Amino acid sequence: DLINLLYVLTHGKGFKEYFKNYIDNINADKSSYDLFYSIAIFSCLQIDGYPKEFMINLHKKVQKKRFINEFGELVYFTDKDRFLKIRCGELVEKIVLEAITQEQIMKYIKLYVMYLKGMFNEKLENIWSDYFHLLTKENLLHKKLKIDYQILREFYIDIEKSFKDIIYYWMQRAILEQHSENFEQAEIFINNAKRIRPESYQANHALAKNWMERALKEISDGTSYSTAAYMFEEGEKTIISLIKNPKYSRSFCYSVHAYLDMKMKYCKKLGKSISETETKEFIVWILKGLQLSNDKYMNDIKNRFIDFA
Repeated sequence: DLINLLYVLTHGKGFKEYFKNYIDNINADKSSYDLFYSIAIFSCLQIDGYPKEFMINLHKKVQKKRFINEFGELVYFTDKDRFLKIRCGELVEKIVLEAITQEQIMKYIKLYVMYLKGMFNEKLENIWSDYFHLLTKENLLHKKLKIDYQILREFYIDIEKSFKDIIYYWMQRAILEQHSENFEQAEIFINNAKRIRPESYQANHALAKNWMERALKEISDGTSYSTAAYMFEEGEKTIISLIKNPKYSRSFCYSVHAYLDMKMKYCKKLGKSISETETKEFIVWILKGLQLSNDKYMNDIKNRFIDFA
């Protein structure tokens, strides 16, 4: 297409500036730009296309033929017109993220998320819940869209009333607070998730890890050993119960990796060694994990545990 041809002809020189000017000077109204930015935001989040249904219901002022005439060198329909995608994605994504503010980006995200209200629930997972997961995922919003934590907090608060019955919503809020080392607040959000589904592996694992992470922080902050030890032991008991529970066998490797990572960090901070009894049990877990999934994560924890022990 034209973009790729220009890229080859210019060898990339001045390419970004050219397309920034090109995008800025398209003869289109705000509604068309809103749709274009929306397609680019989905691309930034690595979502495979902007759904036609979103275009029809969220961009009612935009006529398809007119939009393609305006932005056809930058976007295209695919899969029997079911999705809109960005051409030369990485370049256009960078230009768009520089063109609109974090607040504007989150205004768009909120529009998409609120459209999904009522289209899924805890017992009904479908393509709409998949979109919700991607559009509210803390890690993607922070790293891919460069959204500050405080702006993310405000976004999650804004949509709380509509999605307070969804575990995933509370878990993303908890993850945000964990990344900010606000472990007490994170625990509140995890417990909100547990109230929805007490047996949730995700919530119980997060609670266990939150206790252990908080213990490490308390040690670094100079808190008394007894307080930190209590916190770590509470998390330790929970995650060991997950490791030993056949109900959560599919997550065995994930739990073992998370626990041994925390255990070694904790012992290093306190200058402690792992007991012989624990060492034997951990070796059994590692060997079982390698049989189940001989991936880089299990090999990583195996090598680190050998060095530590």
